Amino acid sequence: MALVRNMDDAKVLVDLFLADAIEKPEENGCPTNISWVKTGHSTTGYVFSALAQDIDADIETVWQVVKDVLQYSAFSNGSITVQNKEIKFGAAIGFDICVKGSCIDTHIPHSDEVISVVDDENKILGWEREVPFTSKLKKSYHVLERLPDDPKQTRSYIALRVPSGFTGFCTNLFYRKDIEQAFNDLHLGIKHEAELRAQTKTLL
Repeated sequence: MALVRNMDDAKVLVDLFLADAIEKPEENGCPTNISWVKTGHSTTGYVFSALAQDIDADIETVWQVVKDVLQYSAFSNGSITVQNKEIKFGAAIGFDICVKGSCIDTHIPHSDEVISVVDDENKILGWEREVPFTSKLKKSYHVLERLPDDPKQTRSYIALRVPSGFTGFCTNLFYRKDIEQAFNDLHLGIKHEAELRAQTKTLL
């Protein structure tokens, strides 16, 4: 049976294939499609993800922890350190990754990026930078969602996408394990801190 029977079928297939490439910002600066953050798959680059975390805290509490970026070093036991003055759209933000037993901090010592999304309503924090020698952007997002069965629980996702090409290929080949380890260290630290804050609020 033919997969493409007419032009309408062909258009559907092309739209599906390019879905995560069509990421034009809306007026509020939010991306129209970041499904790859949850699925871990993209047709336009290499995705590096932390394991999704279900956090025993309401989404507002978790969101405040996520935006407390200057504490990322403490949350991640030093795996990720952030330099930033203000969490707002267009602000500069710097990252250092230092995973124990890894040389990633020697080869990629620092990354200067720009905050691309601070969506307090949909709970999305994003940052990006241009890939050297290209016009493409590597994008990172932290996305939260309220669990429908329990409003006091929050599901959290962290992911980075590096565009296909030489940089993406090398990053995937040599640094995937270290990047995802750093993300997981941070994610677990954020979970722990958010749950502590939620418990404290309950006791007050």
